[in-house]
Amino acid sequence: MKKLLLTISIGDRPWFKEIKYFMTIYCKKYNLDFKVLDGNFVSDIDSRLKKLEIKNFFQDYDRILYLDDTCIISPDCPNLFDIVPFDKIGVVLEKLPYYNKFNTLKESLTHYNQDCKNISEQNHVWFNSGVILASKIHKSLFEYPQKNVKRIGHFIDQPIFNSNRYKYNLNFVDLGLRYNYLGTRISEQIPYNIKNLDNIYIYHVTRAWTNGKRKRKINEIINILKKSFNL
Repeated sequence: MKKLLLTISIGDRPWFKEIKYFMTIYCKKYNLDFKVLDGNFVSDIDSRLKKLEIKNFFQDYDRILYLDDTCIISPDCPNLFDIVPFDKIGVVLEKLPYYNKFNTLKESLTHYNQDCKNISEQNHVWFNSGVILASKIHKSLFEYPQKNVKRIGHFIDQPIFNSNRYKYNLNFVDLGLRYNYLGTRISEQIPYNIKNLDNIYIYHVTRAWTNGKRKRKINEIINILKKSFNL
């Protein structure tokens, strides 16, 4: 079974050289192919929609782990391909008590013509698209919408992915925050301090941080990992 770690890094991303180093360590550890989609920055929308091209790689690969280029993967991270069954998508849900994406999900489903009558604040499902492990049977997750693409909240690609998840009734595994420790969790250091390497496997320094602060925070995390793993 052919497996790939894929990331997208478009435009001036001064932190990516160091982040790429940790991705290559992970790939060597678990015998994964590694590819980077790059190019010049045209617009935020075009760059975000590049994620939909992931489906093209299922021509050559059975399973793909996608990571944003702001995801720092610890050398101690377990093999996600062993954790997530082939018939399920591995993602991290943004849910209570730390997140409430109910209104964003409703707006997304409504815009992309999906029924949201049975969606409630208690049962809604919204996942972050910075970490996705999918198999070739999940290509529909990456379908381009038939309606015009719209920024919903702060998001472009996530409303599409979450709408497709509902549209095609795709099954998933919630990996938990330790596999996608998002920007607001990093800033508040709740539930984990960023030095808690036993509970954080993937740090995701999102756009909750402005570029200058983001670069400094990425460097801080990388230095923690390098010191801890003697890299």
